[in-house]
Amino acid sequence: MTRRWYLVQIDIDTSKTININSSRPSSLHCYFLAKHPVDLNKSDTSSRWWPDWYRYTRDSISNNIVFGDQILFRPNISPNPGKYIQWGDSINFTVNGCLLLGQFNFEAISPINCTRCKVKMTLWKRLAEMCACQNMLGLTASSKAWQEFSLCDHQ
Repeated sequence: MTRRWYLVQIDIDTSKTININSSRPSSLHCYFLAKHPVDLNKSDTSSRWWPDWYRYTRDSISNNIVFGDQILFRPNISPNPGKYIQWGDSINFTVNGCLLLGQFNFEAISPINCTRCKVKMTLWKRLAEMCACQNMLGLTASSKAWQEFSLCDHQ
C-alpha cells in the first residue's frame, strides 16, 4: 500500500484515557477531516476541510458500527450522537513511518480568504516537503502553490 497523509484533529481528552497506564503516551485519538464536497475537484491547498461525519447504524448481532452516507455538518455543529458519528481512530505515532506534523490553526479570514476552514499555505509547504522526503503520496496543489514549493532534494 502507498503511504499517504491525512488531516486530523487530535482529541486530547480521549487520548488521555487510552494512555492512562502509560507515562509516555504513544497513541492519540484522531478525528479525520475531509474536503468539503463542493471542493472535491479543487486542489488540496485550495479546498475547505470539514469534520468527516457519517450516518451510522449498529449491526444487530455484533453491535459493531456500520457506516452509512457521509453527511455535511458545519464545523461548529455537534450532531445527534445517536444518528451520526465522526470518522476517528486511535493512532500509534511511535510506529516506524508514522509521522505527525505539528498543530495548526486554519487560515484567518482576509480579503482573499472568506472561510475559516482552509489550511495555511505554510503548512501545506511543510507537508509537501515531508511527503517528498518520505516517499509518501503527495498532496495536490494549485499551480501557483506548486511554484512556491521547494520539495526536498527529490524533485
